Amino acid sequence: MRIRLLAAMLAVAGVAAGCGSSAVSPSEKNAGATAAWITATKFAGVVGDLQNDTDKIALATRKHLPVLTMQTLCGILLLDVQSANNDLPAPDRTATKLLAAAYGDLGAGANQCFKVRDYDSPLMAKSVENRSQGLISLAQATSHLELIIGQPIPTTTTTTTMP
Repeated sequence: MRIRLLAAMLAVAGVAAGCGSSAVSPSEKNAGATAAWITATKFAGVVGDLQNDTDKIALATRKHLPVLTMQTLCGILLLDVQSANNDLPAPDRTATKLLAAAYGDLGAGANQCFKVRDYDSPLMAKSVENRSQGLISLAQATSHLELIIGQPIPTTTTTTTMP
């Protein structure tokens, strides 16, 4: 009887030891899954591309480059937004929500500026507003992801010559 009781206690102790500090917590699992998603989707490059795209549109606007040039840049932004959106959902719900909002605003801004025939149109003003809000949401999402993984996400931009 004592042997059975001792064997049962050892079995319980073994199970309890397996549940100790060496076990992975839910937040550690989320951090690992999120880090893997960031790497797999090349998220840092995606952020850099979206920032670079919007910077080019702003430069084209400031320089009053031909409208066709600006529309081309808006089309590139839209393609990059659609590609980024295909990487959703992220492993974290809040990140997914923030990124969906960012991509929605950036996409709306890209569509609006693509339709613009004049830099001074109200549609261009709305495009600027949506693209700005999209970049804000993108920064919030990036900060949230950095908190989850516990390190910065180095978002670099690739500078190319303006068409």
